[in-house]
Amino acid sequence: MKKEVEKLLQYVQKPARYIGGELNAVVKDKDKIDIRYAFCFPDTYEIGMSHLGMKILYGLVNDREDSWCERVFAPDNDMEEQLRKNNVPLFALESGDYIKDFDMIGFTLQYELSYTNVLNMLNLAQIPLKSSDRENLTPLICVGGPCACNPEPITDFVDIVFLGDGEETTNQVIDLLIDCKKKGLSKKEFLLKAKDITGIYVPSFYEDSYNEDGTLKELKPLYGAPEKVKKAVVSDMNKVFYPKEFVVPYINIVHDRAVEEIFRGCIRGCRFCQAGFIYRPIREKSVETINKQSKALIDSAGYDELSLCSLSTSDHSEVNNMLTTLIDWTVKENINLSALCIAENADFGILRGIVSDPDRAYKALKENHFAVNVTDVVGISCPNVPGALAKVLRFLSDEGVFIEYMYSFANNNTANVVIRPNDMENCIRVLTEKKVDLLAASDLYRL
Repeated sequence: MKKEVEKLLQYVQKPARYIGGELNAVVKDKDKIDIRYAFCFPDTYEIGMSHLGMKILYGLVNDREDSWCERVFAPDNDMEEQLRKNNVPLFALESGDYIKDFDMIGFTLQYELSYTNVLNMLNLAQIPLKSSDRENLTPLICVGGPCACNPEPITDFVDIVFLGDGEETTNQVIDLLIDCKKKGLSKKEFLLKAKDITGIYVPSFYEDSYNEDGTLKELKPLYGAPEKVKKAVVSDMNKVFYPKEFVVPYINIVHDRAVEEIFRGCIRGCRFCQAGFIYRPIREKSVETINKQSKALIDSAGYDELSLCSLSTSDHSEVNNMLTTLIDWTVKENINLSALCIAENADFGILRGIVSDPDRAYKALKENHFAVNVTDVVGISCPNVPGALAKVLRFLSDEGVFIEYMYSFANNNTANVVIRPNDMENCIRVLTEKKVDLLAASDLYRL
């Protein structure tokens, strides 16, 4: 860390955000590498360090002998004030070097509200904001992430946009940049080659025109750029890079645990869900790969919690086998096991793998520090007429049956109603009297 940065730490609330040196942080000899890559998360340390995509690409680049990826986060107000007051540029955590001297600077766009943070970080780094004002080959400003699917609001400020999965395209761009640096090529010559990489969009090679109401009229490709840019898609999740270790922070972060991505994409295709479309098609990891990678993360980072990450964990085709396999060793090692996302209409499929042996299920869940609530789920089927389900719920409410929550299925005439155990007998009585069909016994669960 540079002395001019170190002396600022006494004035900030959380110095650990800016010092680096955490367990599993990667430090290399900068004289022995060809590319220095600053991976920037346009939000505070606690949020950025929780981001799985950053962990993956950080490990991917540092797995190369010729490249060094360092982390950069948006400083909080107190640190930003000190940086500006003392004219200190934005720096990377691992080396403390100013990122304006790096070869690549990449930003992940996770939400639109971070766009202004991207510009603020470039300004703090003392780098010209507009791509047209940066004539040299490096630093190359890149963006990726889910919001990159609509990059036009910030295309004036970036050199290339990564669309889709970044594992393969990141390596391709780095290989190209190394080659162009060695040959002494210009920035435009580099971009002319980069445009041919699948998943890479070069904004400066497109001419835009707008309608009178301000909407986009045309985006005309130049210099042989493709009319439509196809996103990059990783085809085999079992072979793609996944880190064996995570950087372990000194301070509490939002999601401070080991995270195992079990698949990408979603089988449901909900029209309102942006992520469900961006991450298509669905690609799974095998149970063997999930188990192996999970153990490696726990062993290297020392976490006592493992989280399964996907858009809908219960939709994994081998969810029963996967959970049983993970529980077998996480219980013995006192590791908490959690799933970040379970689809609401998953019909409790995530429990089916262990519900056949309830005694083992309760023992394993409690020993693994799950919250086990003794609650009954009643599956009901109503006539397929408007309002039928609402009438049934009103009947139950009028009879004093307390409904914890419920969720209906796609055809809207079946539902699972979660009630308190002591209301079960009364619930069955009311439903029977009103001649409401109960679903098969296999759809009745006690959690």
